Formats: sequence, C-alpha cells, structure tokens
Amino acid sequence: FAAMKFDPADVQQLLRMLASVLLIGDTTFDLNDKDVTQVSSNPALLKLAAAHLQVNEAAFQMCFLQSTSEVGGEVFHKPFTLEQASDNRDAIAKAIYQRLFGWLVTMCNTILADAEIDHTK
Repeated sequence: FAAMKFDPADVQQLLRMLASVLLIGDTTFDLNDKDVTQVSSNPALLKLAAAHLQVNEAAFQMCFLQSTSEVGGEVFHKPFTLEQASDNRDAIAKAIYQRLFGWLVTMCNTILADAEIDHTK
C-alpha cells in the first residue's frame, strides 16, 4: 500500500473492513429451546465486526436473525430460519467484500492515472 501511496487511514479502514468480513463469515447459528434462530458462535465475533464497521452492535446482530417490515405504520419482526440466517450472513459478508474490492480497484486506478499524468508532464 505504501508503494501505491495509499493514505494510512484508508489502509487501516480497509483492514478493519476485511477483518469484519472474516468475523461475519465465522458466525454460526442454531436454534434455542423455543426453536428461534440465535447466534451459536462466540458473540464477540459480531461485536468486534460491528465495532470495525462502526455500527450499532445490537442492531447489527438482529439483522442476522430477523427481518423487519413496516406496514401501515406498524413494525413487524419475523425471525429467520437457520438457512435464512446463514444465507443472510453470507450475503452481508459478500456485499461488504464486493464494495470494498470495488473501492480498492477505483483507488488503484485513480492513483495510477494520477501518476501517469504526473509522469507525462
């Protein structure tokens, strides 16, 4: 990253985002005694991922466990099945990684284009 002249703060944020993708991917689920999906892996995984992403920890955890809908001003929560929770976990990790990769490619292209312009002067 130093050779590409990335801002050190950007590099730190990039690494935090990558860490959050790995932490999310390590999250597992099971059913509690009421047959409701819950996080079965170490709860610290999502707590740390939420901290890296700078989002509310409780809201972040709930987005893996339930869907929320608003109809006529009334809010409804529907628990995910185990399969839905796992699929949602994978989709969230993939979306973060995809956006991060896109940002990285854009930054590299910008830096290389700026270097090319400077070189031709």
